[in-house]
Amino acid sequence: MHLLQSLFESSVNCRRLFNKLSLVALLLIILSACMNEVQSTEALQGNWLLEYAERSGRPTTTLKDAYFNFIGDTLLRTNLLQEDGEFTYKYDGETIKQSGEVDITYDILHFSQDTLVLNANIQKYNFKFFLLRDTSQLNNLQ
Repeated sequence: MHLLQSLFESSVNCRRLFNKLSLVALLLIILSACMNEVQSTEALQGNWLLEYAERSGRPTTTLKDAYFNFIGDTLLRTNLLQEDGEFTYKYDGETIKQSGEVDITYDILHFSQDTLVLNANIQKYNFKFFLLRDTSQLNNLQ
């Protein structure tokens, strides 16, 4: 009798644990879906200023004053490669693919209303770009 009662209590405890773990897993899935919500191309549009950059995992200042200006659904102006340049771009929610004189694929690590973090391989170097939305133009319009 004691063995049956012990097995029953163990079974009940396992069910409770399974239910709790299922609830936690469900909450994590919902949270993950919210965090990875794909922003529209319209949300990307505007001027983004480089706040911080890394080359091969180390801070670099050679890209000081770099910017990305996304205009409409396809035009990208940037001075990332030292000179102002115009490129076409395609945005799919996970990457930004720059095409033109120099083709670069930027992996999107984080994208929110005011912050954009990109990763790219350029000339055999791994770069990480931390960009902030330029709100000075928005303030001038108001």
